[in-house]
Amino acid sequence: MPTKTKIKTPKPYLSHSQIALVLRSPRDYVRQYIYGEKGMASIQQEYGSLVHDILEGRTKVPKSLKKALQNVPRYKETDVEIKTTLKRESSEICLLGRLDGLDFNQGEYKTGVKPWTQKMANESLQLKLYALIDYKNTKFIPGQNLTWLETTWEDAELKLTGRHETFHVQHDMKTMLETEVLVWKAHDKIIALMEQEMAKL
Repeated sequence: MPTKTKIKTPKPYLSHSQIALVLRSPRDYVRQYIYGEKGMASIQQEYGSLVHDILEGRTKVPKSLKKALQNVPRYKETDVEIKTTLKRESSEICLLGRLDGLDFNQGEYKTGVKPWTQKMANESLQLKLYALIDYKNTKFIPGQNLTWLETTWEDAELKLTGRHETFHVQHDMKTMLETEVLVWKAHDKIIALMEQEMAKL
């Protein structure tokens, strides 16, 4: 009897963006990751990427943003890649993340018109995944700081207001176990979608 070909995920790793997308919209996951369709980044996302590049030292701070960013918390290390391998029976997942900053705590920046709250930070899937990666590597659940930088629309242009707020998050073992279950759920959903699309060929 021929051996069934082992199905692999479209990328050799799972990231927060992949996991969040396949759980939110399997159809959009198929279009973006299986068929390679490019998503359209919103103005807010593009502006957020610019601010991230500045805070992580990849782009020089323009004069127009110096005042708004002068008191924003900075980290000793920036743009830090973290990864771990999760194993289950005959399957394994490379889980990959990229921290905006790192010192004693993991650091993440978020821009947006809508204010972040402590509850939103506590429930952030991205932070849970980053904590899980560290936990799997060290058996220690890291503290995390999420800093929200307020943006506003002014004369049809998105701008930083200078207001920011940092939320400290400390997850527990229960959350780590729940998050690992969610990662495997996303993995299994991706494999099912791959099998479904291959069957159409």
